[in-house]
Amino acid sequence: RATDDPPVFRLIDIEQVMAIVGFQKSFIYAQPDFPEPVRLGSSRRSAVRWVASEVELWVQKLMARRSTASATNAK
Repeated sequence: RATDDPPVFRLIDIEQVMAIVGFQKSFIYAQPDFPEPVRLGSSRRSAVRWVASEVELWVQKLMARRSTASATNAK
């Protein structure tokens, strides 16, 4: 992408989020550190989407914790 192009953000629905993280909706909503969804309207019942890069970063943090825990247990 050219330097003057706007950044690319991809909004994904809950089905895509579940496919990325491998967890069901109830688990995702129960995680206090999970990225906040973007509400697509002003109503409480408006559709929501997540920023794909934020969801992917959350998964990377989980993997990093796994690596840290494995290194600690090996000592």
